[in-house]
Amino acid sequence: GVNTAVLDSYTSELMFVDAMKMSRKWIASDADCRGCAWESGVKVPLDANGYPLQIPYSDGKKPPQLVKTLMLDGGGLHPAGDYTLMFDGKGEIQLEWDTGTKSFKTAGAYPVKISQPKQGVLLTIKSSKKEDPIRNIRFILPGFAGTYEEEPFYPPFLDLMRGAGTIRYGDLMQMNSQPCSNGVSGYDPSCVTLWKDRTTADTLQQTLKTGVALEYLAKLSNTLDANMWITLPTGADDDYVRQAALLLKSELNPHLKVYLEWSNEVWNFGFPQASFARDRAQQMGLTSDCYYNQSYYAHHTAEIFKIFNEAFGDPDRVINVLGSQAALANCAEAMLKYQSDPKMNPTGYKAEALAIGAYFGHDIGDKIAKEGLVDSITVDQILDRANKAVDDHVLKWTKDNKKVADKYGVILIAYEGGQHLVATGDNVNNKTLTDKLVAANRHPRMYALYQKMFDAWYNNGGKLFAAYNNVGGFSKWGSWGLVETLKAPPEKAPKYTAWQDRLETLGATLTPRCDDGIDNDGDTLIDYGEDSTCRSKNGNYESDLYQ
Repeated sequence: GVNTAVLDSYTSELMFVDAMKMSRKWIASDADCRGCAWESGVKVPLDANGYPLQIPYSDGKKPPQLVKTLMLDGGGLHPAGDYTLMFDGKGEIQLEWDTGTKSFKTAGAYPVKISQPKQGVLLTIKSSKKEDPIRNIRFILPGFAGTYEEEPFYPPFLDLMRGAGTIRYGDLMQMNSQPCSNGVSGYDPSCVTLWKDRTTADTLQQTLKTGVALEYLAKLSNTLDANMWITLPTGADDDYVRQAALLLKSELNPHLKVYLEWSNEVWNFGFPQASFARDRAQQMGLTSDCYYNQSYYAHHTAEIFKIFNEAFGDPDRVINVLGSQAALANCAEAMLKYQSDPKMNPTGYKAEALAIGAYFGHDIGDKIAKEGLVDSITVDQILDRANKAVDDHVLKWTKDNKKVADKYGVILIAYEGGQHLVATGDNVNNKTLTDKLVAANRHPRMYALYQKMFDAWYNNGGKLFAAYNNVGGFSKWGSWGLVETLKAPPEKAPKYTAWQDRLETLGATLTPRCDDGIDNDGDTLIDYGEDSTCRSKNGNYESDLYQ
């Protein structure tokens, strides 16, 4: 299995062939801007799908406003070629940056050439008539103007994940930052997230804090023939859970399963959900052999399991997931014990899978700094430490948690996993340290470390392993991607190659990368758009419990 990354305008992921879906939320600024601020802060009224009702807009306090957005601003990762701009309504749209400055004053479809991908694209709505406002804006990547509606996903993005039996969509669902419908902070135990406020397939921007629409995630799983791991928002009310179940029952192919998870790492006080759960537990007077936040997590996940399963109506297709901190198997036991006690948990529903983060090397960077070795340590020496960390972390934690899982009759799975070579605190800004940790991720030896990690996991009873994550640039914030960009040759990415090889070992039949051997536009990117057979191939798998 694999995790996807967060979607944003500067993503390495390039999920959609319609770049507008990957654009930023609207930025308001003064219409007559001469030396004005990039963003005025004015809230321009939008319709239900995210389009401004009228431009210029005036709130009576500040000058008239227009709106703009950025897309494809990830440093030239998008392909060169002929894009297509489409829109409905009356008004004017202006494009700038990689497209050159171009204005469009009539609804329709227009070819727009990008010769040298570099900055990205700045799109501005200069005017939009109240009686017939601009809407349904699309900016289609080269080669997909005729297929974007039926086939919304960018083929290199799909191809990267072929063969995975399960995809965890937590980051695409904004699992750590979903907003509260009642306007409070995510730390507040009164936070509520309502179904009516979710992102839908008709929402213009899929990069919002409400996450990518569940309809698209179900379609992605259907396209890749992969089980769907969802992470419901921390504040999701009962109706949200129920409606999500009904939608997935309708949209997801009937042979695919749903891994059901509520929130993410509720044990981790680096995220607001830990404080939310702790305060809820204290309000309810819950006690635990572990921590307050995890006692509420055990309590509420059982409630979530009941609501979702009863609405979905097919329990054999739903795997109830209980997440836990890998290093604290005693907390996993406390939560499973709670759910197994009918007096504490009268719902009749409990976890079927215990999920941990199977990472190694999280403390290596900070230890190097503490020991004063940043300048002298070599990349090979860092990898030596990482090799030991596989035993100290993944091997030990797998064995510890497998004992607990067996005791309560659940399977052990990894919600995330992989290397964790990243510094924290003041060490984050140590460029020398970052450069060496990044180099370790790119080093061929990382392949062997990943194979050792997989052996430690699978040889000791672990099942599904959702690697974190599919694609993302390497930086001081971590080197999480199996590959860095969709343009990077995957055969030169040791983590990705190890992941693919392990999928084959586990029984996946992988579709080869679809390359006609011709780089027509000279951008070094495979020309998927010209070969329709490439876009229809799916990987297959045999055992979704392992992949």
